[in-house]
Amino acid sequence: MGERGWPTRPSKPLKSHTGTVNAVRFNRSGQYCASAGADKTVRLWNPHKQLLVKTYSGHGYEVADVTISRDNNSFASCGGDKLVFLWDVASGKTMRRFGGSRDGGHNGRMNCVSFCGMDDSLLVTGSYDTTLKFWDVRSRSLEPVQTLTGAKDSVSSIGVRGHLVLSASVDGAARVHDVRTGTITVDHIGSPLVDARFSSDGNCLLAASLDETVRLLDMATGEVLALYQGHSNSQFRLECSLLHDDSIVVCGSEDGRVALWDIVQTEKEPKSFRKAHEKSVSSISVHPTRREFLSAAQDGSIVLWKPPGD
Repeated sequence: MGERGWPTRPSKPLKSHTGTVNAVRFNRSGQYCASAGADKTVRLWNPHKQLLVKTYSGHGYEVADVTISRDNNSFASCGGDKLVFLWDVASGKTMRRFGGSRDGGHNGRMNCVSFCGMDDSLLVTGSYDTTLKFWDVRSRSLEPVQTLTGAKDSVSSIGVRGHLVLSASVDGAARVHDVRTGTITVDHIGSPLVDARFSSDGNCLLAASLDETVRLLDMATGEVLALYQGHSNSQFRLECSLLHDDSIVVCGSEDGRVALWDIVQTEKEPKSFRKAHEKSVSSISVHPTRREFLSAAQDGSIVLWKPPGD
Protein backbone atom coordinates (compact mmCIF):
# COMPACT_ATOMS: atom_id res chain seq x y z
CA MET A 1 0.00 0.00 0.00
CA GLY A 2 1.23 3.50 -0.76
CA GLU A 3 0.70 6.65 1.23
CA ARG A 4 -2.96 6.96 0.31
CA GLY A 5 -5.01 7.19 3.49
CA TRP A 6 -1.85 7.74 5.54
CA PRO A 7 -1.85 10.61 8.08
CA THR A 8 0.85 12.67 6.35
CA ARG A 9 -0.75 16.12 6.40
CA PRO A 10 0.24 18.25 9.42
CA SER A 11 -2.07 20.90 10.86
CA LYS A 12 -1.03 24.39 11.81
CA PRO A 13 0.90 23.96 15.09
CA LEU A 14 -0.89 24.47 18.41
CA LYS A 15 1.29 26.82 20.43
CA SER A 16 0.77 27.91 24.02
CA HIS A 17 3.40 26.12 26.09
CA THR A 18 6.68 27.90 26.75
CA GLY A 19 9.40 25.28 26.38
CA THR A 20 9.22 21.56 25.68
CA VAL A 21 5.92 19.70 25.46
CA ASN A 22 6.91 16.46 27.20
CA ALA A 23 3.70 14.56 26.48
CA VAL A 24 0.45 14.85 24.54
CA ARG A 25 -2.47 12.42 25.03
CA PHE A 26 -5.81 12.06 23.24
CA ASN A 27 -8.83 11.43 25.45
CA ARG A 28 -10.91 8.26 24.97
CA SER A 29 -13.15 9.78 22.28
CA GLY A 30 -10.33 11.52 20.41
CA GLN A 31 -12.13 14.88 20.56
CA TYR A 32 -9.77 16.46 23.09
CA CYS A 33 -6.17 16.09 24.17
CA ALA A 34 -4.06 17.07 27.16
CA SER A 35 -0.44 18.19 27.03
CA ALA A 36 2.25 18.21 29.73
CA GLY A 37 4.84 20.95 29.61
CA ALA A 38 8.25 21.91 30.91
CA ASP A 39 6.52 25.20 31.81
CA LYS A 40 4.91 23.37 34.81
CA THR A 41 1.43 23.36 33.23
CA VAL A 42 -1.03 20.88 31.76
CA ARG A 43 -3.17 22.22 28.92
CA LEU A 44 -6.45 20.89 27.55
CA TRP A 45 -7.08 21.33 23.81
CA ASN A 46 -9.61 20.67 21.10
CA PRO A 47 -6.96 20.00 18.43
CA HIS A 48 -9.51 19.67 15.61
CA LYS A 49 -10.69 23.24 16.22
CA GLN A 50 -7.21 24.58 17.07
CA LEU A 51 -8.61 25.58 20.45
CA LEU A 52 -6.91 25.86 23.85
CA VAL A 53 -9.71 25.00 26.31
CA LYS A 54 -8.04 25.33 29.72
CA THR A 55 -4.67 25.62 31.47
CA TYR A 56 -3.97 23.77 34.73
CA SER A 57 -1.25 25.10 37.04
CA GLY A 58 -0.03 23.59 40.30
CA HIS A 59 3.17 21.65 39.71
CA GLY A 60 6.35 23.20 41.09
CA TYR A 61 8.56 21.60 38.44
CA GLU A 62 8.18 20.49 34.85
CA VAL A 63 5.31 18.14 34.04
CA ALA A 64 6.58 14.95 32.41
CA ASP A 65 3.38 13.06 31.58
CA VAL A 66 -0.41 13.18 31.74
CA THR A 67 -3.15 10.51 31.58
CA ILE A 68 -6.89 11.06 31.09
CA SER A 69 -9.60 8.94 32.77
CA ARG A 70 -12.07 6.96 30.68
CA ASP A 71 -15.01 9.13 31.76
CA ASN A 72 -13.06 12.32 30.86
CA ASN A 73 -13.89 13.84 34.27
CA SER A 74 -10.37 13.66 35.65
CA PHE A 75 -6.75 13.40 34.63
CA ALA A 76 -3.46 12.76 36.41
CA SER A 77 -0.09 14.40 35.86
CA CYS A 78 3.40 13.77 37.19
CA GLY A 79 6.87 15.23 36.88
CA GLY A 80 9.93 16.76 38.44
CA ASP A 81 8.35 17.43 41.83
CA LYS A 82 8.03 13.64 42.37
CA LEU A 83 4.27 14.02 42.89
CA VAL A 84 1.18 12.76 41.07
CA PHE A 85 -1.64 15.30 40.84
CA LEU A 86 -5.20 14.06 40.28
CA TRP A 87 -7.24 16.86 38.70
CA ASP A 88 -10.92 17.59 38.21
CA VAL A 89 -11.24 18.59 34.55
CA ALA A 90 -14.20 20.96 34.93
CA SER A 91 -13.11 22.90 38.03
CA GLY A 92 -9.40 22.87 37.28
CA LYS A 93 -8.65 21.96 40.89
CA THR A 94 -6.48 19.14 42.21
CA MET A 95 -8.49 16.47 44.03
CA ARG A 96 -5.52 14.47 45.35
CA ARG A 97 -1.74 14.62 45.44
CA PHE A 98 0.19 11.38 45.80
CA GLY A 99 3.89 10.95 46.51
CA GLY A 100 6.40 12.69 48.69
CA SER A 101 9.18 10.93 50.57
CA ARG A 102 7.15 10.72 53.80
CA ASP A 103 4.37 8.80 52.06
CA GLY A 104 6.56 6.16 50.42
CA GLY A 105 6.77 8.09 47.16
CA HIS A 106 9.41 8.09 44.46
CA ASN A 107 12.97 9.24 45.24
CA GLY A 108 13.46 10.74 41.79
CA ARG A 109 11.61 12.52 39.02
CA MET A 110 8.48 10.76 37.80
CA ASN A 111 8.71 10.16 34.06
CA CYS A 112 5.35 8.55 33.28
CA VAL A 113 1.86 7.95 34.64
CA SER A 114 -1.17 5.96 33.52
CA PHE A 115 -4.59 5.05 34.85
CA CYS A 116 -5.07 1.31 35.27
CA GLY A 117 -7.62 -1.12 36.65
CA MET A 118 -11.00 -1.84 35.08
CA ASP A 119 -12.55 1.34 36.46
CA ASP A 120 -9.46 3.60 36.58
CA SER A 121 -9.24 3.00 40.33
CA LEU A 122 -5.44 2.91 40.24
CA LEU A 123 -2.64 5.06 38.91
CA VAL A 124 0.75 3.60 38.04
CA THR A 125 3.88 5.76 37.86
CA GLY A 126 7.41 5.13 36.62
CA SER A 127 10.42 7.03 37.87
CA TYR A 128 14.07 7.88 37.50
CA ASP A 129 14.46 5.91 40.78
CA THR A 130 13.92 2.68 38.71
CA THR A 131 10.61 1.72 40.38
CA LEU A 132 6.96 1.49 39.40
CA LYS A 133 4.43 2.51 42.05
CA PHE A 134 0.67 1.93 42.16
CA TRP A 135 -1.67 4.42 43.84
CA ASP A 136 -5.30 3.87 44.83
CA VAL A 137 -7.20 6.99 43.75
CA ARG A 138 -10.15 6.13 46.01
CA SER A 139 -8.20 5.36 49.17
CA ARG A 140 -7.76 7.98 51.87
CA SER A 141 -4.15 6.87 52.18
CA LEU A 142 -1.59 8.76 50.11
CA GLU A 143 0.92 5.90 50.21
CA PRO A 144 1.44 3.59 47.22
CA VAL A 145 -0.37 0.26 47.43
CA GLN A 146 2.45 -1.55 45.61
CA THR A 147 6.02 -0.93 44.42
CA LEU A 148 7.71 -2.93 41.64
CA THR A 149 11.51 -2.97 41.61
CA GLY A 150 12.55 -5.02 38.57
CA ALA A 151 14.25 -2.29 36.51
CA LYS A 152 17.96 -1.52 36.92
CA ASP A 153 17.76 2.04 35.56
CA SER A 154 15.26 4.84 34.98
CA VAL A 155 11.75 3.85 33.86
CA SER A 156 11.02 5.83 30.69
CA SER A 157 7.45 4.81 29.79
CA ILE A 158 4.37 2.89 30.91
CA GLY A 159 1.62 1.23 28.87
CA VAL A 160 -1.50 -0.43 30.26
CA ARG A 161 -3.69 -3.08 28.65
CA GLY A 162 -6.21 -4.68 31.00
CA HIS A 163 -4.28 -6.35 33.82
CA LEU A 164 -0.94 -6.00 32.00
CA VAL A 165 1.43 -3.09 32.65
CA LEU A 166 4.27 -2.57 30.18
CA SER A 167 7.31 -0.59 31.28
CA ALA A 168 10.35 0.48 29.25
CA SER A 169 13.64 1.20 30.98
CA VAL A 170 16.97 2.79 30.20
CA ASP A 171 18.47 -0.55 31.31
CA GLY A 172 17.50 -1.84 27.85
CA ALA A 173 14.58 -4.05 28.86
CA ALA A 174 10.84 -4.00 28.28
CA ARG A 175 8.91 -5.63 31.14
CA VAL A 176 5.31 -6.82 31.10
CA HIS A 177 3.89 -7.02 34.62
CA ASP A 178 0.75 -9.10 35.12
CA VAL A 179 -0.79 -7.38 38.14
CA ARG A 180 -3.30 -10.22 38.53
CA THR A 181 -0.77 -13.03 38.86
CA GLY A 182 2.33 -11.06 39.90
CA THR A 183 4.42 -12.49 37.05
CA ILE A 184 6.89 -10.45 34.99
CA THR A 185 8.02 -11.14 31.42
CA VAL A 186 11.26 -9.42 30.39
CA ASP A 187 12.43 -8.71 26.83
CA HIS A 188 16.07 -7.58 26.73
CA ILE A 189 16.68 -5.20 23.83
CA GLY A 190 20.15 -4.11 24.90
CA SER A 191 20.05 -0.45 23.89
CA PRO A 192 18.42 2.01 26.35
CA LEU A 193 14.65 2.07 25.77
CA VAL A 194 12.87 5.42 25.52
CA ASP A 195 9.36 4.08 24.91
CA ALA A 196 7.32 0.88 24.57
CA ARG A 197 3.67 0.36 23.59
CA PHE A 198 1.21 -2.50 23.22
CA SER A 199 -0.31 -3.12 19.80
CA SER A 200 -4.09 -2.67 19.68
CA ASP A 201 -4.66 -6.41 19.27
CA GLY A 202 -2.40 -7.16 22.24
CA ASN A 203 -0.21 -9.59 20.30
CA CYS A 204 2.86 -7.37 19.90
CA LEU A 205 5.05 -4.79 21.62
CA LEU A 206 6.59 -1.78 19.92
CA ALA A 207 9.81 -0.49 21.49
CA ALA A 208 11.96 2.54 20.61
CA SER A 209 15.59 2.68 21.71
CA LEU A 210 18.64 4.94 21.55
CA ASP A 211 20.25 2.84 18.80
CA GLU A 212 17.87 4.69 16.44
CA THR A 213 15.69 1.62 16.01
CA VAL A 214 12.05 0.80 16.65
CA ARG A 215 11.40 -2.92 17.16
CA LEU A 216 8.20 -4.92 16.82
CA LEU A 217 8.24 -7.88 19.20
CA ASP A 218 5.97 -10.89 19.51
CA MET A 219 4.32 -10.72 22.96
CA ALA A 220 4.24 -14.48 23.42
CA THR A 221 7.79 -15.36 22.34
CA GLY A 222 9.78 -12.11 22.53
CA GLU A 223 10.89 -12.66 18.91
CA VAL A 224 11.78 -9.48 17.00
CA LEU A 225 9.35 -9.46 14.07
CA ALA A 226 10.53 -6.24 12.39
CA LEU A 227 13.01 -3.36 12.65
CA TYR A 228 12.15 0.22 11.70
CA GLN A 229 15.00 2.70 11.16
CA GLY A 230 15.91 5.91 9.35
CA HIS A 231 14.84 8.34 12.08
CA SER A 232 17.20 10.09 14.49
CA ASN A 233 17.16 9.01 18.16
CA SER A 234 20.46 8.81 20.02
CA GLN A 235 20.03 11.16 23.00
CA PHE A 236 16.45 12.18 23.85
CA ARG A 237 13.37 10.41 25.10
CA LEU A 238 10.76 10.26 22.34
CA GLU A 239 7.76 8.09 21.62
CA CYS A 240 6.54 5.50 19.13
CA SER A 241 3.10 4.04 18.53
CA LEU A 242 0.93 1.99 16.20
CA LEU A 243 -2.16 3.53 14.65
CA HIS A 244 -5.45 2.27 16.10
CA ASP A 245 -5.72 -0.46 13.43
CA ASP A 246 -2.09 -1.62 13.89
CA SER A 247 -1.35 -0.83 10.23
CA ILE A 248 1.24 1.94 10.55
CA VAL A 249 4.17 2.52 12.92
CA VAL A 250 4.69 6.14 14.01
CA CYS A 251 7.79 7.53 15.72
CA GLY A 252 9.21 10.97 16.40
CA SER A 253 12.70 12.00 15.38
CA GLU A 254 15.27 14.30 16.97
CA ASP A 255 15.44 16.44 13.81
CA GLY A 256 11.79 17.55 14.17
CA ARG A 257 10.41 15.05 11.68
CA VAL A 258 7.87 12.25 12.17
CA ALA A 259 8.51 8.85 10.61
CA LEU A 260 5.81 6.47 9.37
CA TRP A 261 6.39 2.85 8.37
CA ASP A 262 3.99 0.25 7.01
CA ILE A 263 3.97 -2.41 9.75
CA VAL A 264 4.59 -5.17 7.18
CA GLN A 265 7.12 -3.35 4.98
CA THR A 266 10.39 -5.17 4.36
CA GLU A 267 12.65 -2.12 4.01
CA LYS A 268 13.72 -0.40 7.25
CA GLU A 269 13.53 3.21 5.99
CA PRO A 270 10.27 5.12 6.65
CA LYS A 271 7.67 5.36 3.88
CA SER A 272 6.84 8.90 5.03
CA PHE A 273 9.25 11.22 6.86
CA ARG A 274 7.91 14.76 7.21
CA LYS A 275 8.97 17.75 9.25
CA ALA A 276 6.50 19.77 11.32
CA HIS A 277 8.63 20.84 14.31
CA GLU A 278 11.83 22.82 14.74
CA LYS A 279 13.23 20.62 17.52
CA SER A 280 13.12 16.98 18.66
CA VAL A 281 9.69 15.34 18.64
CA SER A 282 9.06 14.29 22.24
CA SER A 283 5.61 12.68 22.15
CA ILE A 284 3.16 10.81 19.91
CA SER A 285 -0.53 10.06 20.61
CA VAL A 286 -2.68 8.13 18.14
CA HIS A 287 -6.40 8.77 17.67
CA PRO A 288 -8.51 5.95 19.17
CA THR A 289 -10.66 5.32 16.08
CA ARG A 290 -9.25 7.30 13.12
CA ARG A 291 -6.06 7.36 11.09
CA GLU A 292 -4.85 10.47 12.89
CA PHE A 293 -2.20 11.21 15.47
CA LEU A 294 -0.69 14.07 17.47
CA SER A 295 2.98 14.95 17.72
CA ALA A 296 4.52 17.27 20.32
CA ALA A 297 8.03 18.64 20.45
CA GLN A 298 10.77 20.45 22.32
CA ASP A 299 9.91 23.63 20.39
CA GLY A 300 6.66 23.90 22.39
CA SER A 301 4.34 22.96 19.52
CA ILE A 302 1.67 20.28 19.02
CA VAL A 303 0.62 19.12 15.54
CA LEU A 304 -2.41 17.07 14.45
CA TRP A 305 -1.71 14.78 11.49
CA LYS A 306 -4.47 13.59 9.13
CA PRO A 307 -4.65 11.86 5.76
CA PRO A 308 -4.64 14.32 2.83
CA GLY A 309 -8.19 15.23 1.89
CA ASP A 310 -9.67 14.58 5.34
